[in-house]
Amino acid sequence: MPLALTLHVERMPRLRTHQRQEPAWRRLQRIADAAVPDLTLLWATLFADVRDAIPEDELRGALASGNAILVEEVLALLWYRLGETQAQRMLPVLTQEIVAQAAAAIIPSMAVSLSITIDTAFNVLVPETRAVIDQYVGTEIRSITDLTLQNVRQVIRSGFNESRSVTQMTHDVTSQIGLTPRQAKAIDALREQLQGEGLSAAQVRYRTAEASQRALRQRVEAIAKTGSMTAVNMGNYHLLVQYVKQGLLDENRVRRYWFVAQDERLCKRCAPVPGMNPDGVRLTESFATPVGTVLNPPIHVACRCTTTTEVL
Repeated sequence: MPLALTLHVERMPRLRTHQRQEPAWRRLQRIADAAVPDLTLLWATLFADVRDAIPEDELRGALASGNAILVEEVLALLWYRLGETQAQRMLPVLTQEIVAQAAAAIIPSMAVSLSITIDTAFNVLVPETRAVIDQYVGTEIRSITDLTLQNVRQVIRSGFNESRSVTQMTHDVTSQIGLTPRQAKAIDALREQLQGEGLSAAQVRYRTAEASQRALRQRVEAIAKTGSMTAVNMGNYHLLVQYVKQGLLDENRVRRYWFVAQDERLCKRCAPVPGMNPDGVRLTESFATPVGTVLNPPIHVACRCTTTTEVL
């Protein structure tokens, strides 16, 4: 794993004094936005490392055998050995940092509400908070793994069904590692269009490779934006949980309200949620949403919603 990833973790920006005067939701979104480049770099690097490490001779041999399961095994083992292992090492570090910063951003306003000292600490490593982070990280990595390997299977089977050459399938598999099945289908549709326009095989490979790179950037950015907001909302929530555990906050006095982003990236899909929970929810109560009940945002990819807290 490139050293740059470790360096980026250390460079995660801290809140400045002027940011503490902003509304809580704005502070949280600033932290989430600041974390996106690091998470994007993490996943882009992992997918690139897996692509670069594909054993081409072994892959070509498996493709030449016509055995789709054998091809899948070659790529799945590589992903588990390289992609998953590195994600399990780096993602918890980044997530803990974001969670801690989000909690720190809320401490000043909570200190005013509770009439406590502003230097009250938040510990990201207490067992309950650490367990939630570990559970999220594990679920996130499994989800990305499942979707990545699902696409690998789709690309392989599509290639065999259409009797593509070993050279073409090697290119397809290598260039599409990291894409979702939906993105891969779009690449296939583009290939058919370009072939129909009479472009040469080399031109088609070049154009589809470019499209694959754009699609991969879109995917890693979506993963990063969703992950950063998930971590920010964990920090926002678990500060309250720790205050209750420390006896600083009466759980029965807490009301939480769903807050839809009030900026140029208005989260329209989440717009009904505040109206579905007009009186807020208790600390451990879930919100009603169009996709079911959830404890905290986000509820969709790249969701920018947060929650606000009222102490009665």
